[in-house]
Amino acid sequence: MIIDTFMFHGHTINITDDHKNINGKPVVYYRARITTFYDPETHKQKQKTISGRTIQEIKDKIIHELDPSMSYANYHSLDTTVEEALEEYVKVHFSGGKTTTYETDMCRIKLINKGIGDVKIQELTHAQIQHQVDEISKDHSPATVHAAVSLLRCCLQQYCVRNLIISNPCEGLRLPVIQHDVAIVLSDEEMRRWFKVLKDYPLYYLFFRILYLLGLRVGELRGLSWDKIDFVKRTVRIEQHMEDGKNNLQPYVKNNNNVTLPCSDEVMDCLNQLLELQLYQKEVKGDEWDNPDNLTFTLENGQPVTNYYLTKYFQSTLEMAGCPKARIHDLRHTFASNPWEMENDLELVRIALRHKDSFNTRVYIHPTIKTQEKCRSLMDCVAAKLSENS
Repeated sequence: MIIDTFMFHGHTINITDDHKNINGKPVVYYRARITTFYDPETHKQKQKTISGRTIQEIKDKIIHELDPSMSYANYHSLDTTVEEALEEYVKVHFSGGKTTTYETDMCRIKLINKGIGDVKIQELTHAQIQHQVDEISKDHSPATVHAAVSLLRCCLQQYCVRNLIISNPCEGLRLPVIQHDVAIVLSDEEMRRWFKVLKDYPLYYLFFRILYLLGLRVGELRGLSWDKIDFVKRTVRIEQHMEDGKNNLQPYVKNNNNVTLPCSDEVMDCLNQLLELQLYQKEVKGDEWDNPDNLTFTLENGQPVTNYYLTKYFQSTLEMAGCPKARIHDLRHTFASNPWEMENDLELVRIALRHKDSFNTRVYIHPTIKTQEKCRSLMDCVAAKLSENS
């Protein structure tokens, strides 16, 4: 619920309430989402959640994060080299994290150190950057090249907004095309074979079983805690998540679409098995057990299940089951395609996926084997009529 709005440098920032339970007592917190990074060409952005006990505390933190006067002197000097400018840009606009570190390394190692790192900002040209892009494109993936150029483009944009350079030399570059992964919908037989293999890995079997049966996003299930499960009413409350590559619990879900989901007998059975497994692990580890967020899915020591292990077991068990290579998110595509095939009701699928509108829902619907067989039968009928007429 929006409690207050905050205008800062032309941007309207909404401040919402955020209720938490601390030691069993309800406590009111406030939070706001701000954009700390934006690439005008690719529209890529990074957002950060600001939380606090008072609205004024939120506003003070926003000013600290977004105040444009918090910049380094090098932004005002054209004698700064490209590598120095990138280093200062990262210090000002990023607080670290695996993704930022990766993109910074890609930009520095793959692009800057290849020949333009020592070039001064006032001497840097579009042709120099294009040459480096062409060179690294020979040895690296399009995604790597885009990550390198994106960070450099945003860094140089700081000189444009200060009218120190007329235009950004990164604009209009010829970049390699990124081939996006095509969603894979697993057939019923493939799903049965895969879950049969997964049973040898109880924790991951339960994770992927619940993930598929409820149609959840990975971060939503990683962030599920025991206090969000009602074993009497047989429901699961989805209102928090863990971001990819991170183990910090975030008190919101995508689109702020909190929801209470009813659970089938099979889901409740999986949750009961998971509870028994966790209690056993907790007893074995004793004082080494550490699960401060009371998460449902944890490793043997109580720490959150990581995306690394989820992907590892997902890919390896699919291969063992003889299934096509897929992404974990393809389970959500498979989940969406099944009710569509049975009911042909787009609104029903939208509700199941918890989308705000059906436009996004259409992306998740793919023809299954049964649908393709129906299409072939229909074409056979058309061909038969053609033969009769001739």
